[in-house]
Amino acid sequence: LYLITHRKGGAARDVFDPPRYWSVRPDGQYRFTGPVILLTHRFSISAAENLALAMRTLPNVTVVGETTCGVMADVYGFQLPNGWFVHCAYKLFTDHKGFCWEGIGIPPDLRITNSAEDIKNGRDRVLEFALDLAHNANLSPRERAPESATETHRSLADDLRAATSTAQIERLISRADQFQHDSLIYLNPYELAVAGEDLAHLGRVDDAIIVLTQDTASFPSHWRGHFTLGNVLLDRGDTANAKRAFSRSMDVNPLLFPWQRDAYKTAERVLDDIVMIERILERFVDDSEEFERMLDWAQAYVDTANDDQYHVDTERMNDLGYSLLRRDRLSDALRLFEFNTTLFPDSWNTFDSYGEALLQAADTTQAVTMYERSLELNPYNGNARAVLEKIGKR
Repeated sequence: LYLITHRKGGAARDVFDPPRYWSVRPDGQYRFTGPVILLTHRFSISAAENLALAMRTLPNVTVVGETTCGVMADVYGFQLPNGWFVHCAYKLFTDHKGFCWEGIGIPPDLRITNSAEDIKNGRDRVLEFALDLAHNANLSPRERAPESATETHRSLADDLRAATSTAQIERLISRADQFQHDSLIYLNPYELAVAGEDLAHLGRVDDAIIVLTQDTASFPSHWRGHFTLGNVLLDRGDTANAKRAFSRSMDVNPLLFPWQRDAYKTAERVLDDIVMIERILERFVDDSEEFERMLDWAQAYVDTANDDQYHVDTERMNDLGYSLLRRDRLSDALRLFEFNTTLFPDSWNTFDSYGEALLQAADTTQAVTMYERSLELNPYNGNARAVLEKIGKR
């Protein structure tokens, strides 16, 4: 065990969701157990710092260089009324002892830095030191964190995701309360929700509902499980039970972060019977003929329905278009991107994406038109400018 993370669970300063545990485990038939030197500096940030935390628990690792940046937790961004952007952490990261290195950084075992003169002369003193250490020093293994060796927490969500049958999932679920109180197998509401989503995407909808039902039973005050269960039930066509799950998700949603507020709005639309165009199209994406039929329906529906009868998420539509491109369904992708530009004629990103698909279709003339429209809407769209320059239109 080397890292414990908590997601913010409420507005109060010390309210967090249940923890997630992160461990280093041997993998594969062959494992290197000789001396390892890990180089860090003040620009080692985020995932690099998580790596440093993990590596320093291993007995054969020596960390050389500078203290890391000290910016580890995941952040979300928002814009202030004056136009400034602010990024704020929404998770708490601690090591296995519960110490938070945020704002401090992970210290090395052996500190050595490059001076300004070293950099000017193209010399890397840290690398030279590490090579000398590796070649000449006797780096014998040292025990880093003996108390963490016995704390091999494992997520129930990982076991559920790996289960190959409904019977296996039901056996694991039947022991959920025991795992939660008497075992190093732990339950986390977010991980269980993601496991349920993964199972649903694999077509194992019944298994997904079992997992998500357990999630809502174990964590009735956590919004994500109810919301995800509502999504799976809605896609299955069980609208009545989906509405109940969405309603419960609204009751316990703290509305702190953008994704929570978006989830609340989605649940609200389901309860108000608002037609969500992108969700319907996503449901048929695996069947090319059905997808084309539903795209025809969507275009006709938008032309005749009142604006308050339906909703379209432009980003999800865009993602769906790229999903079609990855499936080599260029003609479907072109139709979808074009539809998105008609729905959102003031969105620079929709025209940028449509231009990319048109280039793949070798329709350079129309692609140029789309990229130029994107630039009109957003003069700072560097991608559009670079593409136009590359094809000689700028």
